[in-house]
Amino acid sequence: MTCCGPPISSHSIQRRGSLASIATKGHVLGFRADFGQLNETGGRIEPLKIGLKNASTFPGFCATHDRATFDAIERTPIAPTTEQGFLLAYRAVCKELFQKRAQLDVMTEAQETGDHGLSPLDQLTFQNWVSSHLSGVRLGLRDLGREKSLHDAILLNRTWDQDYCFVAVPIASKPTIVSSGAVIPEYDFAGNSLAKLGRPDLECDLLAFSIVATDHDGVALWACRRDSEHGMSFLRQAATLSDEELLQGAVRFAFELIENTFMTPDWWSELPQNKKEVVVRRANSGLLFSPDAGPDQLRDDGIRLVGWTAGTRIVRLDEHRG
Repeated sequence: MTCCGPPISSHSIQRRGSLASIATKGHVLGFRADFGQLNETGGRIEPLKIGLKNASTFPGFCATHDRATFDAIERTPIAPTTEQGFLLAYRAVCKELFQKRAQLDVMTEAQETGDHGLSPLDQLTFQNWVSSHLSGVRLGLRDLGREKSLHDAILLNRTWDQDYCFVAVPIASKPTIVSSGAVIPEYDFAGNSLAKLGRPDLECDLLAFSIVATDHDGVALWACRRDSEHGMSFLRQAATLSDEELLQGAVRFAFELIENTFMTPDWWSELPQNKKEVVVRRANSGLLFSPDAGPDQLRDDGIRLVGWTAGTRIVRLDEHRG
């Protein structure tokens, strides 16, 4: 694409749709690594109030191409069709690539200056963590760059019906959480191992995820390329769950794996304290000083964080194509 101007602050989650539908007085809640908060909480991230103008933005496309590329999900209700599933995923992949590049810059600077003033033991702990994290960021950038190129080809050739798959569960009530992201899936909902992270000799595939909301209903959706080994393994296992299990699994997935997740302030204020602790623990999983949940990260823990009503799932997998 030849752009017609500078990149705009694109919303990876639709501002006038999903974000506006869950906002209270123009604000939503989300998890961000705010250094002031981290100092107060001992390194734990907690929900922050974020204005709609600043939620879920990244400098992705020029205004012309942003409108033209995503018209099918901006101006048309999410059914979802395979095209809509692909476009939700494509936008998520673009944002993840931008974030990963920014993360590399931040972590490189942190490696040089972030341990100033720490004790020798804490400096060693910090440098070991940064070094390991940087290695993972560089591998993630490699895989994201490859996925972006493959997604570009699908977009330009308009081959999403042949090349893209998804599992979606409609939400028949108004969602109180929205989310958008793309991850390399390590485990499925049953705890089965999928991608092996941290191996330079192995390429990993992406799985995209969205919770989209309107004023009355919404949809949770996982999507990937048809030839994505890890993504398709995840989708096939997810398709064995009941509609209700998929819906509750979507909420666990959002808080556990997707930084770009936002919630209604009223929902959070009314959530019991024990469930708030579950959400915060999931949002902090894998961060510095917080353990990774491992194979149990997506397993059903019996905790129902939302009372949404599930519709009948929509499955578009390679073996279902006729």
